[in-house]
Amino acid sequence: MSPRRNASSPTPDRDGPAAPRPRAQGHALPPQPLAVPISSPEVELGAFLKLSQACASGGDAKHLIQSGSVAVNGAAETRRRHRLHPGDHVSLRDGRSFLVVLHR
Repeated sequence: MSPRRNASSPTPDRDGPAAPRPRAQGHALPPQPLAVPISSPEVELGAFLKLSQACASGGDAKHLIQSGSVAVNGAAETRRRHRLHPGDHVSLRDGRSFLVVLHR
């Protein structure tokens, strides 16, 4: 015996493709990067990580950068003195991300 279908429910062969399923709970979009203002046209990566409060000290920033846990504009960066400019996007392996903006 075949299962009964409600006349209002779509069937792939009669009413076209079935409606898309709703997005599963728990699959949120990645958070927007936190805008961190800088007062000069450029800043070193280590100083920026301290400024953004991603690290408590310069030593913490050094270890974070050298471990390969930091990416600038999508590319891994291991130089602590790498210069950042407004518009650069810094992301950490733990999911936090920051956007460099010029404070006026």
